[in-house]
Amino acid sequence: FMEDGLRMLRAVRFSTILSFEIEENTFNAIKNLAGKIKAVSPERIRDELFKILNAPYPSKGMELLLETGLIKYILPEITPSVGFDQNNPNHDRDVFEHILCVLNNTPALIHVRLAALFHDIGKPYCYSIDEDGVGHFYGHDFKSSHIASKALLRLKCSNNLIKRVELLIENHMEYYSIEYRLNIKRLIRSAGKDNIYDLLSLQKADVMCKKNKELEEDIFLSREIVKEILDNDEPIFLNDLAIDGDDIKQMGFDEGIIVGRILEDLMEEVLICPEINRKDLLIKIVKDRWIK
Repeated sequence: FMEDGLRMLRAVRFSTILSFEIEENTFNAIKNLAGKIKAVSPERIRDELFKILNAPYPSKGMELLLETGLIKYILPEITPSVGFDQNNPNHDRDVFEHILCVLNNTPALIHVRLAALFHDIGKPYCYSIDEDGVGHFYGHDFKSSHIASKALLRLKCSNNLIKRVELLIENHMEYYSIEYRLNIKRLIRSAGKDNIYDLLSLQKADVMCKKNKELEEDIFLSREIVKEILDNDEPIFLNDLAIDGDDIKQMGFDEGIIVGRILEDLMEEVLICPEINRKDLLIKIVKDRWIK
């Protein structure tokens, strides 16, 4: 460990993946020398950490990182969540325990596992108690995303990976039942076709680790609606519109913000009523609504 501090992290990785216990003297040596990990490059730490997170039960690795003291050097952002009581009827675990549960219930895709690891990390900074003594965490999704971004930058992660993790975290609280088909469409638009199923996987794991089981059914049904919307090629994005910016400009509008506003306005109408996604009908809406 003195020669190469990364070996301490590898010990945690082997224990996590192979379900071995770390021998007592070795474990104590890691605890005593944990600070040596600071001499290891972020890239090497990142690679080992990702292997731990993609293990069948990544919670074991996170617990070992906490017990050995490595976590305060590798992921100091995690420590405020340890033992943080949520005081909320939807939760019977502290923030850290909830995070571990979500980690274990997400697919072994590194961007999803990272989103699970960081999805509630902002809660200790957003905690408030109402007059009934119930804890709330308003805005924790965006606070968690910000914290995750800084941590992943420190670990020299790619911009693409960071953006995907941010997107999943920022949308993980957007639960909708099938009665809200329009909102499900908006969620697809916000997450993107490439990320929507990963987001639903994160949401499913999140609600599995809460006491509110009704949300689990909502996530299952939402997945069915998402599949139906995508299979039917229902218009979701601006490039799905039967009209584009050039068509708007040909109607006499200057290029710029106004063109984007008109397209967004039309997109909202089409999200509500997909059947109006015809060029002639959209042009009529523009004339009626935007040309005086």
